[in-house]
Amino acid sequence: MKKKITEALSFVTDVLEIAVSAIVLLAIALSGIQLLWDIGVFSGELMELSQFDDFLSSALGLVIGVEFIKMLIKHTPGAAIEVLLYAIARELVVQHTSTWETLVGILAIAAVFAIRKYLFISSFDRTDRYLFLASSKIRDIKPLRHVPADSGLTLGELLSHELELQGKLPEKDAFADFQGFRFRIASMENGAIHMVEITPENE
Repeated sequence: MKKKITEALSFVTDVLEIAVSAIVLLAIALSGIQLLWDIGVFSGELMELSQFDDFLSSALGLVIGVEFIKMLIKHTPGAAIEVLLYAIARELVVQHTSTWETLVGILAIAAVFAIRKYLFISSFDRTDRYLFLASSKIRDIKPLRHVPADSGLTLGELLSHELELQGKLPEKDAFADFQGFRFRIASMENGAIHMVEITPENE
């Protein structure tokens, strides 16, 4: 019962995120038309140079909106970092800040890049990577429901069998490709497979 409620709530939140993304996308599309109007595409009157700062601010705002939608869809730290970068860059490019404020903005961008390079764990940025207990049944693993295999097998048994066929030993980081997925031993416990990572081969 608890599992069904959790799945239902997860589904509802996913739908709400999609709905919010659609609303934001609609707003961006309408605002994009307004940008064309501001340039003078429809009116025939070209935008004056004094209005360019406002135009650029609006354009960068739309870019941030697009990155925000990508963040909602991807659910990855990388997408969030991109939103931060665009937001900081917008302030630096559009706002007429003082020398010190500009320096702080540049340092903020440098800090974000440093975090991305040295503190960012790449595996967090994967949307199709799954980690399961080796004792999990194939039939209970959602990404593998359509894989033609004995549904009564455990994930560990399937991986052990495939490793044996490929002449590999069951050890940490050993992997086998099967039916469009890569199965990797994420951890061992007492000489047995404990955790298995599943990744689509195209990743």
